[in-house]
Amino acid sequence: VGMLNPSRKMDVENAEAYSERHEMDGFERETLLKWSNVSTRRHRYDSEQLTTVLEEAGASEIEHHEVLDGLAIVTVAKVE
Repeated sequence: VGMLNPSRKMDVENAEAYSERHEMDGFERETLLKWSNVSTRRHRYDSEQLTTVLEEAGASEIEHHEVLDGLAIVTVAKVE
């Protein structure tokens, strides 16, 4: 299984800075800023939290990879 989750670093300020550094505009920038707004209100994770949730669900071989300059985490795990 693979999933993308916002990290603890994801917030509107950091998302705006990221979009400026990477010269994002239009739909791409708008979507990132909306995601940062929603994740700040609802959920942000660190690798340890994601590992715990997945292990409790029976996953193994869990790997985490930061993306978007650390604003998000791609997690890959084996689920049987």
